[in-house]
Amino acid sequence: MVTDCWHGFSLLLLLLQIIVLSLGHANGFLASSNSRIPNTHFSLNGDHHQHHHHVIFWSPFTTITLSYRTQQKQKQQQQQQQQQQQQQLAVALAANSGDDNADNDDDDNDLVKKFRLEDRFGRWKFLQEFLDDFENNVPDQGVEQILFALLDRYAEQNNINNNGETNNDTDDNHNNDDESEGSRRTATPIQKEVVQLLLNTHRSSQRIPALTDSTVFDQLEQLLPNVQEDEDAFKGGWDTVLELHGAESVKVNEHTGTARWKAIQVVARVMIQYDFLLDGIQ
Repeated sequence: MVTDCWHGFSLLLLLLQIIVLSLGHANGFLASSNSRIPNTHFSLNGDHHQHHHHVIFWSPFTTITLSYRTQQKQKQQQQQQQQQQQQQLAVALAANSGDDNADNDDDDNDLVKKFRLEDRFGRWKFLQEFLDDFENNVPDQGVEQILFALLDRYAEQNNINNNGETNNDTDDNHNNDDESEGSRRTATPIQKEVVQLLLNTHRSSQRIPALTDSTVFDQLEQLLPNVQEDEDAFKGGWDTVLELHGAESVKVNEHTGTARWKAIQVVARVMIQYDFLLDGIQ
């Protein structure tokens, strides 16, 4: 009697297990070779042993959890990709900036060597030949390139930004020459704006067409000192022109008043005003 009850109980447990497994498959049981859930099986003779079914339970809650984790993982991957792109962009911009500065330095060096502007004597001779209009020795394009380099150096030394404003964190290490430092001109706010406007407009060509463009000529005139506001600077520029070109030659040219001479003397005075003879373009 006891044996029959025990066998009946075993059959009932076996039947319940089959029902549970069937329901599990119907609700999405998935086989997995990596996960094992031990179950106890009872034989009809009363013996029992453990057997491993390679299944894991898969519920709606599990689906939602895995979906959330997948979204989080995708979000992290996107953030990592964005960070990598930003880093690559920053590196590329830094490299381009370094290349641009290196290119500008190379261009300035080429101009210095080409026109022998290494010392004051060479710069004095260059400006003298320009005033004498010796175009074979001093071509207009070379003058316009040097003018751009000169104003660019002035803007850099005075920390003038793209809006024509002076940054507060001025760098005192640009020039340690006492004589050069003392002679540096202090431009008015309007003149700073004009300097940056000229640089921004002609950055691509690296030359300021002052000898051919009347608009540029008018802008350059604004960079010269006003006789009412700074008489000493105004006279000082003209005195240097007289020394370089000769008083009689200046008198004749001023009397003739050609457009060519006006452009030459304005460019020369701007170069004098912004310390071309003292500091050069580097």
